[in-house]
Amino acid sequence: MVENKKGSEIQNLIAANDTPDIIWEGLTNMGGTLAEYDVPLDMTALAKKYGFDLNQYDAKLADSIRSVSPKGELLYLPYNVLVFALHIAELKSK
Repeated sequence: MVENKKGSEIQNLIAANDTPDIIWEGLTNMGGTLAEYDVPLDMTALAKKYGFDLNQYDAKLADSIRSVSPKGELLYLPYNVLVFALHIAELKSK
């Protein structure tokens, strides 16, 4: 495991020919440095080969993953889904 800190950023690892096999990253970060250095791999064939069923997730999730790729590729596989919500509480005065 490589901690993302000064001196071990992805660009440093690529320059050292030491690109990690697996990168844990969020959807919102896939289009930045990783895409700039052409790191993401289309995982469509691997998902099919190993029976990874994207249908177990909401269809919009797969669409979101493919949306960060100019070619509509499956650049990474989800392992969990975080759902954000806005909760509003009514404050009652005593």
